[in-house]
Amino acid sequence: MKDTKLIRLVFILIFLTLTFGFIFAQSSFPEYNPVYTDTTIAKIYIEIDPDSLTQIFHPDSAESDHEYPATCIFNNGIINDTLENIGFRLRGNTSRYAQKKSFKVSINSFESGRKFYGLEKLNLNGEHNDPSIIRSKLCWDIFNQWGVPSSRASHAKLYINNVYYGLYINVEHIDENFVKVRFANNDGNLYKCLWPADLMYLGSDPNLYKLTEGNRRVYELKINDEIDDYTDLAHFISILNLTPDSLFAQEIQQIFNVNGFLKSLAVDVVVGSWDDYWFLKNNYYLYHNTATGKFEYIPYDYDNTFGIWWDAILPGIDWGTRDIYRWGNPHELRPLANRILAVDEFSNRFSFYLNRLFFQNFNPNKLNSQIDSIHTMITPAAELDSFRTFDYGYTIQDFHNSYTQALGAHVKYGLKSFIPVRLITASQQLNPINIAPIISEIQHTPIYPQIGESIVVTAHVEDENTQTNVRFNYKVNASWQTPLMMVDDGMNNEGLAGDEIYGITITAPNAVSQIEYYISASDSSGNQSFEPFNAPAIDFSYHNWSYKYKTVH
Repeated sequence: MKDTKLIRLVFILIFLTLTFGFIFAQSSFPEYNPVYTDTTIAKIYIEIDPDSLTQIFHPDSAESDHEYPATCIFNNGIINDTLENIGFRLRGNTSRYAQKKSFKVSINSFESGRKFYGLEKLNLNGEHNDPSIIRSKLCWDIFNQWGVPSSRASHAKLYINNVYYGLYINVEHIDENFVKVRFANNDGNLYKCLWPADLMYLGSDPNLYKLTEGNRRVYELKINDEIDDYTDLAHFISILNLTPDSLFAQEIQQIFNVNGFLKSLAVDVVVGSWDDYWFLKNNYYLYHNTATGKFEYIPYDYDNTFGIWWDAILPGIDWGTRDIYRWGNPHELRPLANRILAVDEFSNRFSFYLNRLFFQNFNPNKLNSQIDSIHTMITPAAELDSFRTFDYGYTIQDFHNSYTQALGAHVKYGLKSFIPVRLITASQQLNPINIAPIISEIQHTPIYPQIGESIVVTAHVEDENTQTNVRFNYKVNASWQTPLMMVDDGMNNEGLAGDEIYGITITAPNAVSQIEYYISASDSSGNQSFEPFNAPAIDFSYHNWSYKYKTVH
């Protein structure tokens, strides 16, 4: 009977999510994982049957995802574990045809349910396009510092059958484990979106979005693939493309985490990423977060950054000086970027995020110190990496020079020389506007409070003005109460003082009650905002035994 009630509760919550599109904002970023310790270089040893390895490298197997059994030994000074009977194969897109290959280690392919420090896969990227073997690592660090759900990464030395295959970057795989630790759920659809994933409307039939490119789907379902239902994606694309301009801002916020997407776009512009949605309709994931009913945008694949570019794709582009507001492909439509940035409020938030990135995360002194530290750490491993030389003939001197100098061909900038050019030109292009406070990541804990149990409510509030008033507006059993001030002083279970996470502790009623609430924020310039954005018409609510979404008529 207990299991039946649980199933019924889960069904009710899912129904509410699908029906109303919003229940409760939940954001969770992963804690430290020793697999991605980045102060040392891990050593990864693969032991595999020589015939299997020959088959993996056979030209006819370049597009194959067939996994061969192998043993993996992982040692980074903190972890020293041996995993037998793992799956080993090639991974990547164009990198499958590179001389320095990229590989996937599957922990659970032959032993179902097995995990390695919470992980089921390891992505070992050869970074053959990047002579410095660092660009994607820098990008992932910026994303994670910036609060964008994204992969963690660290460097590793790869040995296969006792042969050193070179210096790699171990990048976190995006799957059900990834979304679980970011969003506290993993039962929604997860789509891997690769070229030409432009999110253009193809029609109302969900099956139209199962289109293929080569031997894969453009929007490839990675969770719930056995059900293979694209209804949610088709609905999202329909709203994105067909909603009238007058209703677009309201409708898109109901089904998409707009702020998270704007933050991701800002990082792309700052690091010079073009192999993305906005320019190349490529390399991102969409996750249908069942806690909010909204799609989340997850960035993916960042080796082609910091001045890496092929003129043959589109000549005349300089990613160090390109206009930050005209970043995308000038000849093709990208509705997710074009329509969102056409809304003044969203465009202003984009400018705000860019401005913050330049001051907080793209500071040359801070970045150069990090770059120098990594450069020193990985140099011995790079010097021994003969595979690094195979694709473009880079010498070890090219490796060192690439940090400060352009190498010609597709390496248009030295890594460190790109940073001041991007910073100076983007600062000149930036149109900062005094925005209304941005409210996101609303949570209350516990999610299912008991009678008499206190509830902690927190919200992330960003603004260029430090004098921000944040209020908790609420009703108890349909009766409005006096709004309460939320604070960011580190004393209300909201985190550290000054981290822009505001909190308040609510004493729960001693009887079964329904609490409805929304968050408001105002700054000293008179700008005001609400979350949900159209509160109090829509608000959050919970009973002191559960919570639900409520529309007030």
